[in-house]
Amino acid sequence: MQQNHKPLLIIDSRYTLYDMRQKKVYKYNTVLQKSFLLLQTHFQIQVIFCHTKPNTNDFFYNEFQRNFQGIDSKKLSIQELKEISFQNLELIVITHNYEQFTLNQNYQLYYFSSISQQLDKKRELELKYYQQNPKPKFHISHILQVMSYFSKSENPFCVGYYFYPKKFNELIQFQTLISNNHFTYLPIDFRFVNKYIEIDLLFHKIMDIYKNKEINMKQNEVQLFQQNYDKFIQENAQLPVIDSIECLQTLIQRDELNTKLESILASPEFQNVVKEHHIKIMTPRQIVFNNIDQVQDLSNLEYPLIVKTKQGALTANCHIMAIVVNEKGLKELFKQQQFKGELILQQIINHNSIIYKIYQLGSKVIVQKRKSIPNIEINNFKFEEGFYVFDTQKDLFKNVSECLKQVDEGIHECSNEAQLQKQMELLSSIISKEFKLHLFGFDIIGMNQEFYIIDINHFPGYKNVENAIELFEQLFIQSENPFCVGYYFYPKKFNELIQFQTLISNNHFTYLPIDFRFVNKYIEIDLLFHKIMDIYKNKEINMKQNEVQLFQQNYDKFIQENAQLPVIDSIECLQTLIQRDELNTKLESILASPEFQNVVKEHHIKIMTPRQIVFNNIDQVQDLSNLEYPLIVKTKQGALTANCHIMAIVVNEKGLKELFKQQQFKGELILQQIINHNSIIYKIYQLGSKVIVQKRKSIPNIEINNFKFEEGFYVFDTQKDLFKNVSECLKQVDEGIHECSNEAQLQKQMELLSSIISKEFKLHLFGFDIIGMNQEFYIIDINHFPGYKNVENAIELFEQLFIQVSKK
Repeated sequence: MQQNHKPLLIIDSRYTLYDMRQKKVYKYNTVLQKSFLLLQTHFQIQVIFCHTKPNTNDFFYNEFQRNFQGIDSKKLSIQELKEISFQNLELIVITHNYEQFTLNQNYQLYYFSSISQQLDKKRELELKYYQQNPKPKFHISHILQVMSYFSKSENPFCVGYYFYPKKFNELIQFQTLISNNHFTYLPIDFRFVNKYIEIDLLFHKIMDIYKNKEINMKQNEVQLFQQNYDKFIQENAQLPVIDSIECLQTLIQRDELNTKLESILASPEFQNVVKEHHIKIMTPRQIVFNNIDQVQDLSNLEYPLIVKTKQGALTANCHIMAIVVNEKGLKELFKQQQFKGELILQQIINHNSIIYKIYQLGSKVIVQKRKSIPNIEINNFKFEEGFYVFDTQKDLFKNVSECLKQVDEGIHECSNEAQLQKQMELLSSIISKEFKLHLFGFDIIGMNQEFYIIDINHFPGYKNVENAIELFEQLFIQSENPFCVGYYFYPKKFNELIQFQTLISNNHFTYLPIDFRFVNKYIEIDLLFHKIMDIYKNKEINMKQNEVQLFQQNYDKFIQENAQLPVIDSIECLQTLIQRDELNTKLESILASPEFQNVVKEHHIKIMTPRQIVFNNIDQVQDLSNLEYPLIVKTKQGALTANCHIMAIVVNEKGLKELFKQQQFKGELILQQIINHNSIIYKIYQLGSKVIVQKRKSIPNIEINNFKFEEGFYVFDTQKDLFKNVSECLKQVDEGIHECSNEAQLQKQMELLSSIISKEFKLHLFGFDIIGMNQEFYIIDINHFPGYKNVENAIELFEQLFIQVSKK
């Protein structure tokens, strides 16, 4: 028998199939079955039930067996789980309780919390959250999120969605929320979601949380949902949303909506197109009616009227309307509880039982002709009370017919339908643009040459629209971020980059955080952007030694398996910067090269490296004849150690001997000639193909007879204020800055040098310093990925770099 080499995906499943509040099994089995089938192309799957309560465990296990036949599952105690072993060499475990889930063999663990919704260990985050919020039950949607994550390689575009059950089931009917080869669909519940979730687009009917009768949420849950949603949108300002709550709020008040529609219908954009037509689209005459006892002018209206609430959505009564045929009926209607407060009184438009349903789905406009309510005449109304209440969400023809003595069952065709359809399609496109909506519907009614638009509804039912799934996916693609930048930065650098919006997804780039302690071969990115070498900074990175090793191993494996992936900048190239003596040798070679010398030979200035030697031990005889005091002393390794930023000024041999007694100056060191430079330093930044030169204030000149410490040396940290720091060792400090007389020529050399360094070291993000005076200047070290906070348009330069590197 051929051995199956698929990795084993173990799903620790407890609260995945059962609604703890409603005490019933979820009805999402269709989605889960398809997700399991998709995962089985990558993995063997085993679902493990190991709840601490045996009866509960039995229930969950039996429900799973009944609903998901063909998926391997086990029922284990916690102890059995710890003792079990698996034949597969590659195990991937998904759990929301990683502390209990331990196996007696190696495996990759993905902690999946219903709070963090991220495959990672976020215990501290979870505990902090639980101090302020009740612990939610593990939800079936979390298993769907796990499945979506592991299907990412096949489904590159991730659509986050929220729909209440009725809408969810409606969309599922035509396969809209089931992951396929192009899209992953990720359910989101903003009662739990936070900033760690990663999606490319938000697809929703979030306003429905205010429908108390249809949504099983308590008031505090609705408030928590809204707060978390607001926070999520604020933190993901560039995330495409279909459609934003701000835009949807313009549809709620029927009188305000009517005013805006009147403006659109009167606009030159609409009128210029329809002026040659013999038909007209308008809004029905209407007023806002406050109180039956308040005198109001109804002269603009004629009975029969339609009466509806002023708020057109999100209330229990917004779909309840009434037909009123006389003043008596209006007074009686106002005695009904659901017709209190501000109402809309609107002229009834008879329309021969024809209604045109217009659906906008992305850029597509669909027009469907349907049977509508019969014409309503006062003398055909059969209720003496003068009014009739009905629900617009029920069968309208049947419903409204109840109030009529005789009903005309026929449908009278419109004679100028072709012209009408052109106007309806144009009107829908203008509404989409003006209201910034992608998913909406409205009705057109009328007859002869006069037609009327009735309300606008967000996200109507598209069940009668052909190819709806393809239209939805086209809509998603329109807002897709096609280029995915994977990144790793330690917190300090991450916060620095976020300041100028570098890691926030936009219309051109998706940014995906990667932690190589956990990442594996299933992740897909177009480019890697990083400061991965910083994992060796023990003081700044909160990683244990074994985590650092795992990180390095997984990174190496990832790069090996993705050899064609563009990387900015590769670890191999960065390693050439670490040893200061080797770096100095390579810089000397570049400065002596014909490419550099041919350009600078006509200039009267010269760029060099400072004189320096590698010094091993004070007791070892070494030739210092090439150097003169004062000297700068630094570690040979220029990065990734605790002491690499610690340096010392030494003014005599006594100071050198005393310095070597200090713990941080053991081992191989660089002794370098101090270059006085009149307190001017040139900071050169390379960002892709762009070279930026900035002039800054630097340390004061250092003379031996101005040094105030008898020990003969002074230790300082280069990451702190250098001028203030170094001034501490001087008797007198010159506060002035002495300008360079030949700065234009110097700048040309610095820009050329930076470009050559970029090519020779194969680096895109680095910086170096130039110091000196008169005709002699010196290059000091090279630093990978410096802070670009003072560089204008940094985000545009980074994005240009991503494009340039990806095309190579």
